[in-house]
Amino acid sequence: MQDIQSVIKKVRIYIKGKNYHAAIKYLNILIEKDSSIFDLFIQRGLVFERIREYENAISDYTNAINLNSLNADPYKNRGNAKSKLKQYEDSILDYTKAIELDPLLVSAYNNRGISKETLGDLEGASKDYSSAIKIKPNFASPYCNRGIIKDLQGDYQGSIFDYNEAIKLNPKFSSAFNNRGIVKQKINDFLSAIDDFTKAIEINPKFSSAYNNRGISKAKIERYFEAQNDFDSAIKISPRFADPYLNRGILKKDMGLLNESLVDLNSAIKINPKYANAYYERGILKNHLNKKPDAIKDFKKALSLGEQKAADLIND
Repeated sequence: MQDIQSVIKKVRIYIKGKNYHAAIKYLNILIEKDSSIFDLFIQRGLVFERIREYENAISDYTNAINLNSLNADPYKNRGNAKSKLKQYEDSILDYTKAIELDPLLVSAYNNRGISKETLGDLEGASKDYSSAIKIKPNFASPYCNRGIIKDLQGDYQGSIFDYNEAIKLNPKFSSAFNNRGIVKQKINDFLSAIDDFTKAIEINPKFSSAYNNRGISKAKIERYFEAQNDFDSAIKISPRFADPYLNRGILKKDMGLLNESLVDLNSAIKINPKYANAYYERGILKNHLNKKPDAIKDFKKALSLGEQKAADLIND
């Protein structure tokens, strides 16, 4: 058996070349020879994660834990894999165990915060992100994640502060620029928001959400054709992304292109049949097209999906 550092180096070469199945085959042979080596299961679990075989990754991390239950890494890694499978409660248990074993394991705090946020525990998530920042003040991700929490809580200036810090630490952090732009939209600072979305796109030209968000800001300041171009770009990059279809549909309705608007709103609903706002906007459009009964159906559907402003239009 070669030394573990040589094994890890070889696995990393496979991963760098995206030869994931070759890496797994190589590790399978080593594990068959000796299944008592902790690091082999860790390495194979990491490769399984790369190819999105999360159940296999979880199995390997569990084997690693059985070999050494005092090491925090397999608990953290298993938490990551469980999170990918949307097993958020179980992932929190694993992150918590990892933190018990290594109270300075910053990624476990950050990732536990993401799971808590997904489950709606905003306060718990914020505490975890703050703990991660306290342990590692130069780690950009928890600033960005805490910025999301502050945005959801209505603390827009606090959110912008956290995004500013994330960007200072990582000037290529496209998500931080995009998220900061979203907050600036909420405080009607559309020109500055456009600058942030543009920066996000410069960093990541395939960032469909940033194109969509920039289109929204441009529409707000009546740069309609530029807005449409951004929605077009978002759709070209991500044809199964419902939001730009909705936003382009609203824009076309406002421009008087009612039939084209209907096509886009239909597309948004086809992609996401539970898109409450798309039903609401299509209901408004059908009213303009003198299709009152169809409009009422859309308003009722929107209301059933949680769009409360549709209620007033049902009985209008």
